Amino acid sequence: MKPRTYALTLILAAAALFAGVIAANILLDPQGVFGTNLLPRSPNINLHYRNLSAYDSAPDRFDGVLFGSSRALAIPLPELSRRTNGVSFATFWVIRGMLPDFLPALEYVAADKAKRGQRLRAVFLLLDIDTFGDPAGTNRYIETLLPQALSGESGVYFWWRNLTALQVRGWHAILREARAALEEKDRQAPSAIVKVRLTLVRIASVLSGLAARGVQAGSPYNRPFKDRAHFAEQLGLLQRLVALTRQSGAELIVAVSPLHRAVESRYLPTDLSQALDQVARVTPLWDFTRADWLSDDPNYWKGDTAHYSSEVASMMLARMFGDPVPPGWEHFGRLRGR
Repeated sequence: MKPRTYALTLILAAAALFAGVIAANILLDPQGVFGTNLLPRSPNINLHYRNLSAYDSAPDRFDGVLFGSSRALAIPLPELSRRTNGVSFATFWVIRGMLPDFLPALEYVAADKAKRGQRLRAVFLLLDIDTFGDPAGTNRYIETLLPQALSGESGVYFWWRNLTALQVRGWHAILREARAALEEKDRQAPSAIVKVRLTLVRIASVLSGLAARGVQAGSPYNRPFKDRAHFAEQLGLLQRLVALTRQSGAELIVAVSPLHRAVESRYLPTDLSQALDQVARVTPLWDFTRADWLSDDPNYWKGDTAHYSSEVASMMLARMFGDPVPPGWEHFGRLRGR
């Protein structure tokens, strides 16, 4: 092969691969930012983008915001709204959400409300003390990129990353779900169109599975509080969040998630208590740790040792707002810092 032909072949192959990556990201839309909606959503959806889009679609509807990790999904919003005199909460929870995720969203909403001449009435902040001070995932991965409105960076960077990211694991997850859905549809109502789509998805799923082999997931980060390099930094972010909430005239409601015994046992009681005291010096909070008796009933947990049930979340709200609670829950949680 002539050198010129060889070079041209390499260039064309690279261009084809580059175009294929862009096409896959647009068609499969792993982060849910392009709105293609051709196949089921993947677990890598960009929740920052989704939350911001949900708020921007009806900003006049919301006069409160809720921040938290995926544990915040247990919080019953109708109950929270009722206890806060009808505040309508925009949810800004993200997986393993931390203060670097929350503060940009609050800054955006507070500025938007001021521009509209509206008032932000309440901010509900659910903190996970077991991850407080760990490195945040904000802007580190394709699914945690902050949109331009939250990051202040160029929108070109955000969209370029989403177009060109090589993410075979995400593609494979979407194709696997699509394959299962099409196989079920084909069983219920066979048709030529469904069979063609199923064949294409099966081929793509096999190829993406082969490409995804050998990609290892990272291990969770867990260190004692005294060794967490980001603890002081995140206390500073919390101070900024508290100041911005006060400046906006909103009520700040802070709770710390209960911990399963398997999680809380990894910390010395004095270490955990000192960390909570430091957070409580910044803002009063309801501390729902030290409730290991919850771990004895699997109905209070959602299949793992991280996510508690809506019943537990309802009891948290009842205790925070002074409502009657059933026997056995009277000492669940305590107010720190006031």
